[in-house]
Amino acid sequence: MFIAVCFSQTNKIITTAEDHHGHINDMQACKDGTMFITASKDTTSKLFDTETLECLKTYKTERPVNSACISPNLEHVSHDLLASPKA
Repeated sequence: MFIAVCFSQTNKIITTAEDHHGHINDMQACKDGTMFITASKDTTSKLFDTETLECLKTYKTERPVNSACISPNLEHVSHDLLASPKA
């Protein structure tokens, strides 16, 4: 999957990033808009620079990630894993 930054008035794609290898379930921006985090079925959450789309950090889990967010007042990230099916 890829992330695209578009010019809002024309929807013209300015730049893209192809860092995930699975469906992106969620994307949340930080309060000041300088970074955003993604949550993906590829078992990762990734922190990106909003302007450059550079991946700043990858958080790896053992299961697909349903949601992720950046704390507005602490230096940490929270992510929600998809529950595994019951046998």
